Amino acid sequence: MFSSRIYSVSAFLKKFTLQSCHFSGTTRKLNKVSLYLQRAKLIDSIRLCLRSNVAESSLVDILNIPSLDSFVVSNALRSAPSAGSALYLVETLKKVKDFSHSQDTLHALAKILAKSGQIGKLEALIDAINTGKFVNVAYISFMDRMRWYAEAGDLNSVTGVWDEWRRTLDKHPCTESYNIVMKLCIEKGRDAEAVKVFCRMIEEGALPNCRTYTVIIQHLLKFEKLDSAVELFLAAAAYEN
Repeated sequence: MFSSRIYSVSAFLKKFTLQSCHFSGTTRKLNKVSLYLQRAKLIDSIRLCLRSNVAESSLVDILNIPSLDSFVVSNALRSAPSAGSALYLVETLKKVKDFSHSQDTLHALAKILAKSGQIGKLEALIDAINTGKFVNVAYISFMDRMRWYAEAGDLNSVTGVWDEWRRTLDKHPCTESYNIVMKLCIEKGRDAEAVKVFCRMIEEGALPNCRTYTVIIQHLLKFEKLDSAVELFLAAAAYEN
């Protein structure tokens, strides 16, 4: 009888533990869903404010909501109706006492500046980050700088960063850096320079990847060299396999 009681107590404790774990897991899931919905609602409220040109005080009131964090700000910047409204949001955030920028928010801002071609402001932001103005934000990599300047269509800045990067290396830079320069040269109509970049890639021992072939194929199609494009596509597919 004593052993059966021990068994009953043990079974009860096991069942109770399983139920507790299940309840705890369910609670965590509900909390995550609740947080997601709060963030989504706040992001949408910020976006609507930016689109509606409401008074700054109204936007400040929304930004002072406790659930505001770098995730919300990053996505609010990305969903801003224009580059100007995104910059307005950044300026307004200066009035929010407890908010500090993170790497995500600053990278989101950099991409907006790049896409809108605001190179001067982009350079100022990069300098501010790399001189330590923002706490706990990592130094901007050469690749990120190249991508942003390429997005802005600034070939001189892209090649300038590329040359600066190369001087710090013992060997060639990554393949993607060649791709960025080559693609931008093609977009600028400087096809001879794009060919030189590709030749340089091969000579320096960097291995072309699928994006390299995509850039070249697009270049060939631009000049209506369909047969050459198909031939290169098949060769690239065979190489990848």
